[in-house]
Amino acid sequence: RLEPAIQKFTKIVIPTDLERLRKHQINIEKVSVSEQGIVGAILKNDTSAEIMCYDIAGNLLVEHKTSSVGTGYPLDIALSEDGKVMQVLYFYTQDGAMTSKVMYYNFGETGKEKTDNQVSSHEYKDTVMASGFFLDEDTSAAVGDNCLAIYQGKEVPEEKVQIALDKEIKSVIHNEHYIGLILKNEGK
Repeated sequence: RLEPAIQKFTKIVIPTDLERLRKHQINIEKVSVSEQGIVGAILKNDTSAEIMCYDIAGNLLVEHKTSSVGTGYPLDIALSEDGKVMQVLYFYTQDGAMTSKVMYYNFGETGKEKTDNQVSSHEYKDTVMASGFFLDEDTSAAVGDNCLAIYQGKEVPEEKVQIALDKEIKSVIHNEHYIGLILKNEGK
């Protein structure tokens, strides 16, 4: 259940972890909830961001602190229908160049032996990948300012199609069958 904003804070109420949320007063940037009730969130305080993931009982599954030097700043998070796979879109700059990373984490058997459960990663140079989502249990997408990437794979998602566009993507809509893009119109 999501409570309304309190001052500038928003809270995810998970009964067993309410005290921790009150104590830390962390801003919630993005939230994703799977059909199974798994909750993934990007949380931000004054100095850093972290990825948190809870099961339906409120047990902490993942706590991952991010850094601009390591993975980058998380821009979006999405969970698969069963809550086993999490997609996180990161952004960082290095030597004046901007780069986005699309990373997948598997919390089932497939990711158990992997560092931080990370099973897949793909970098996009000179692109801000800011929106990610799952279309179904096998297909997910990441949308940047100038490209769309489609991933396939239930356990280990891999990029199957990348569509580069010469116009800036302003907005995206989707359902389980279609993806629609609103492009910036330049000129007449």
